[in-house]
Amino acid sequence: VFNIAFTLVIFYGAWKWSYMCVLIGLLWEVFILVFWIVSASSAVKNTDWSAEPAGAKSSTMAFVVLSILWQFVVIYAEVMFAWESKKGIMTPETYAREEQSIICV
Repeated sequence: VFNIAFTLVIFYGAWKWSYMCVLIGLLWEVFILVFWIVSASSAVKNTDWSAEPAGAKSSTMAFVVLSILWQFVVIYAEVMFAWESKKGIMTPETYAREEQSIICV
């Protein structure tokens, strides 16, 4: 429920060009990322992998690593949006110009 709420705050902030709303959601995502890393390392250490099917450990580790990498990508995008919004680089007035420079239309 909290993830959905903070995701909606981020969407609202991006829609209204409010970097503060995006930063509030970003703090939650950083907290979740730290929680995931701590929880995953604890779970991997405490699991009896000999009782699991062959390949379970490697597939679990791959899932955890990809999930964490994806979260870093999302956090990077949110940080860049908030930074560019605060600096005035990305505003409703400059959006069309920035969109063309990024997409190369």
